[in-house]
Amino acid sequence: MGEELIRNGMRKFNLIYNTAISILFMLLVASSQSQQAIKPNADTLSKIVPDDYPITDTMLAHNTGNWRDYCWFKNEELNQTIAIILYTDYHRLCIFHFYSNRLHPYMLGLMEMNMANGDIANEDEKITIANNRINKAEKISAKYFTSNQRIALGNQKGKSIALYGEPLKREIKDGFEILSWKFDGDILNNVSTIEGKPLAENSYGYEVVMIFEKDKLVGHALLNNIP
Repeated sequence: MGEELIRNGMRKFNLIYNTAISILFMLLVASSQSQQAIKPNADTLSKIVPDDYPITDTMLAHNTGNWRDYCWFKNEELNQTIAIILYTDYHRLCIFHFYSNRLHPYMLGLMEMNMANGDIANEDEKITIANNRINKAEKISAKYFTSNQRIALGNQKGKSIALYGEPLKREIKDGFEILSWKFDGDILNNVSTIEGKPLAENSYGYEVVMIFEKDKLVGHALLNNIP
């Protein structure tokens, strides 16, 4: 009788123990799934590769230092200029692409420039500096004036919207339409804080500004942030 009671007690204990283990396992699985829903794997998120121009690091090395903080390139047949601000290791912090004789005031406003004494140039001073640098800019082939994402001056607005989606900001200034997009970088973020926008790959944050006249691109700025 005593042995039978012990066996019955052991069976009940094993049943209760196995049930508890099963419940604990299900709770752990549910918790893990919940955490994954809150913090998705960044590798599975939608991403966009920041655009760039095919100007090589060797070309930048040859050009840098001529104008302190900028590299300047132009093509006279296209009547176009590209100005690049570099960070360390030839990281292209800012790229400005515009018609050489039509540097829009909005684009100029994005371009911080310094006087010879180090003071920040005002708008009139920046116009003088920009014109001087455009005149002396290094001449390069027209093939360098189309971005890696096939953006070129003269493109229709629809091509840019197809690439980036609806802009975050839209302005009309003196007959020009200015569109801008902003993307969180995946280095600092696991999920985009900008609704409907992907993360910028290998970036601390990425911005695009485009200036259109009659739906044709006349100015293009890329800003790829650093920490």
